[in-house]
Amino acid sequence: MRVLIQLHYDTENRLLITFPVAERIPEEVLNDIREHGGNLRLKFRVQSDGVLFGWDIERAGRNLSVHSNPGGDFKEAHISGGKVVEKGWYIDKKTGQKIETDY
Repeated sequence: MRVLIQLHYDTENRLLITFPVAERIPEEVLNDIREHGGNLRLKFRVQSDGVLFGWDIERAGRNLSVHSNPGGDFKEAHISGGKVVEKGWYIDKKTGQKIETDY
């Protein structure tokens, strides 16, 4: 499966990006959802050098959704009360290194 992202900045400037999605999600993540329920949450972050793609499993919590098993090119930070509780990260496309972030 491939995803097409189309962004329009105005009538003349637009960006079309396609990239693989399904083959990047590990079978273990899909098996976890089959066995324990939940939703596969797909996440996209568009940057000047391309698109970062990530995923996690979303399940119902007490009053909020609970996300587990993050993977892909990035994971957002966990923020509570305006403070970073757990840093996020992304994979730098040029170096392949994991970079920690506060977002």
